[in-house]
Amino acid sequence: MEIDFTLEHKTLKAREEEFRGKHVLVIGTEIYPIEDGEQATQLLERLRKQHPGKIPFLAYVMREDTYILCL
Repeated sequence: MEIDFTLEHKTLKAREEEFRGKHVLVIGTEIYPIEDGEQATQLLERLRKQHPGKIPFLAYVMREDTYILCL
């Protein structure tokens, strides 16, 4: 099963400055910041009820000064 997150990627890209350094859940054109694990669990449950059949996209928006070292 292949999932298309094209809309979620575009949504996050358009607003990434607003969410730098945060974990977020993206579903369609809506972005929800994640504060902690408990809040994330509650948010995920709520989104599953509000958007049945859709899978939320979980992402971390890196800060500008964050680098990934590949060896």
